[in-house]
Amino acid sequence: MRVRQNNQWSSVGRISTCRFPNPTALQGFGQNAWLATDASGAAQAGTAGANGYGTLIGQTLEGSNVNMAEAMTHMISLQRAYSLSVRAFQQTDRCLGWPLRCGANA
Repeated sequence: MRVRQNNQWSSVGRISTCRFPNPTALQGFGQNAWLATDASGAAQAGTAGANGYGTLIGQTLEGSNVNMAEAMTHMISLQRAYSLSVRAFQQTDRCLGWPLRCGANA
């Protein structure tokens, strides 16, 4: 890792990364974290970019893995389904309440 101070670049260290003998056996933990399991094997630490370890690229933006059009379409569908359910419950309430009101007036 390098830092710039007074317009001078200097190396200050290295960032370690880890890999696993069987990465498909890692257990998901939350949205973007993984836990080692017996099947995945122990973590093997190494230097980023060396001997098959992952690389790190500074000053970059991570690309989004969310398709906004698909997410909005799904949200609209859920909102419509919720509205329909509310209307169905309201109509059921009216239908069940009508005989009760008529029986109370008799």
